[in-house]
Amino acid sequence: MKQIAYLFIIFLIFFGVALSYFNPGEITFNYYFDSIILAKPIFILVSAGLGFCFGLFFTLMVFIKLKSANYKLKKKIDLANKELDNLRTMPIRDHH
Repeated sequence: MKQIAYLFIIFLIFFGVALSYFNPGEITFNYYFDSIILAKPIFILVSAGLGFCFGLFFTLMVFIKLKSANYKLKKKIDLANKELDNLRTMPIRDHH
């Protein structure tokens, strides 16, 4: 597993170097109050990083919602199994 992590880090470094080499220049990023001048690769990497973070956040929200629903369903199954066990052990009453 460590080898995969190292390969991924090396790939990211290689990707950053290639991005810097093939995209020289600067971008003026204007926002509401001010503007900032950034190198193209930094702007691209920051944008990709923010996209990754937003994607991870929304995926985790869905994951947590599904885990919560799964937990509630397991509780219902446990309750139904307990009720079934109680019905099985209850003696049969005959009213003749």
